[in-house]
Amino acid sequence: MLTTKEVISLIKNYTFTSIFAPHLTDYINQRRALGFNFNLQSYWLYRFDKYCTSIDLCTPSINKELIDNWMKSISGDSKHSKISRMAAIKGFLIYLNTIGLEAYIPHAYIKAEKTIPYILSDSEIEAFFKALDNRIVSSSVKRFAQLQVEYRVFFRLMYCCGLRNSEACNAKIENLNITDGTLKIEQSKGHKDRLVYLPDDIIPLIADYLKYLKTIKGNPMIWLFPGKDLTKPCQNTSMDKLFKSIWDSLGITSIGEKAPTMHCFRHHFVVTRMNLWIKNNTIELNSMMPYLSKYLGHSSPSETFYYYHQVQEAFEIIESKDTVSKAVIPEVKHE
Repeated sequence: MLTTKEVISLIKNYTFTSIFAPHLTDYINQRRALGFNFNLQSYWLYRFDKYCTSIDLCTPSINKELIDNWMKSISGDSKHSKISRMAAIKGFLIYLNTIGLEAYIPHAYIKAEKTIPYILSDSEIEAFFKALDNRIVSSSVKRFAQLQVEYRVFFRLMYCCGLRNSEACNAKIENLNITDGTLKIEQSKGHKDRLVYLPDDIIPLIADYLKYLKTIKGNPMIWLFPGKDLTKPCQNTSMDKLFKSIWDSLGITSIGEKAPTMHCFRHHFVVTRMNLWIKNNTIELNSMMPYLSKYLGHSSPSETFYYYHQVQEAFEIIESKDTVSKAVIPEVKHE
């Protein structure tokens, strides 16, 4: 089964075969016409369509038993996955009712488990970047050695700017302004564009990196972090796997905590800024939150506060995060 991130990254028009096929197509087209990505929802509706076909459903009506049986037919998935499936099918069931078809609408949602995100310590961040920089490329293919240079800059940009994985992967060179120290993020979550200001200490690294990209033969200079195919950006899933591989190589174990992911850099960025403002008696946190929210691409300051509330129990771990910055942004000399 595809992972959630792999499904989200796919833009695919599924072929439906059940009695609900025309309604599924119309519903998905309507949602996408309104500006929704709808890739993950489409995938779950495709799975529902396959289930209806497999049981030879001939009547265009949906009862509670049908929904319960479909939910039970997919085993081994997480609570988050079940919530995602239920949300996708519920939207379609509401749509069926609006066009006059009988469809049971479930009311009980599966409650997601509350988890405290992994909070990276200074020593863990330093260890991660040291392992990244010392990573040995065994392949003799030149492009793999070039990618290693990209990775060093990629993760530092995420760490310093609190970017989402997809935002860093899809960053374009034309949207980078070294003179102003800005990076324009296009069509991110919620189909929003925004301007991200780069910290002063990372600008020389990015400038040097741009010069390096120009030396790569055949590089069309479109993507800030091109993939193995220079005409395409690096893939979210590839960067996720690289992060996990490097983290696993550190041999760090933590009992009772959620395993770290690339998104931990974003958590780290938010909490660090908020802690600094709290400790600075001349800065009013509430007045700064709208600016931080806009910088992160959040829909509202309350969404940004959510990051902080998630880690209140781990407050002592994150009191002095910025002390690690100099250790992870070295002078980069490309050979």
